[in-house]
Amino acid sequence: MKKLLIIIFLISGCAHKQPYIIPPDLIPRIEQIKIEVLECIQPRNEIIFYIANTNEPNAWLYENGIYFTEGLFEFDDNTLKFIMAHEIAHDKLGHVEDRKAVSYVTTGAMLVLNAIIPGVGLLNWVVNPAVVNNFSKKQEFEADSEASRACLCMGISIKEQVEILRGLQKRTLEGGGFWDQHPSWDERVKNIESD
Repeated sequence: MKKLLIIIFLISGCAHKQPYIIPPDLIPRIEQIKIEVLECIQPRNEIIFYIANTNEPNAWLYENGIYFTEGLFEFDDNTLKFIMAHEIAHDKLGHVEDRKAVSYVTTGAMLVLNAIIPGVGLLNWVVNPAVVNNFSKKQEFEADSEASRACLCMGISIKEQVEILRGLQKRTLEGGGFWDQHPSWDERVKNIESD
């Protein structure tokens, strides 16, 4: 019995998840989109592009990388250009650093309050996400405005940009609530139209 357990353990230790293989047709597509977008908007930092293995359409900036999910590639190239320009805008405008600073200041304030009123610091688990998420909504408008200017540079009209946002709205969560990081799609459309 002991030998059987050791063999099972060794076999299970050798078993590993298959590595994610990026579908070959996505690489030239994202490279071409990247070339066009970078002609119209430049990041502050060198950006690496990653593709995440999920069908949920999403993109995000993390440290020095922009992540696109496979699900985003169901959209047309103009939609991907807007999304890429939006994420590059977050880097260009220093939003990641700003968000971290707001989080640190909020945490610091809660620690000071905790020293005055013991136990109040536990509220940081609620207060910090609320403050950071609502701060993020302003950043989303700013990134949309930068992305809109880049799209105009690429020949994508405001009308087409509104159609892009409405198309994204059909496949993603609404946003706009107190706990959401993103404004509502209607607010984002108004922001683009008013620029």
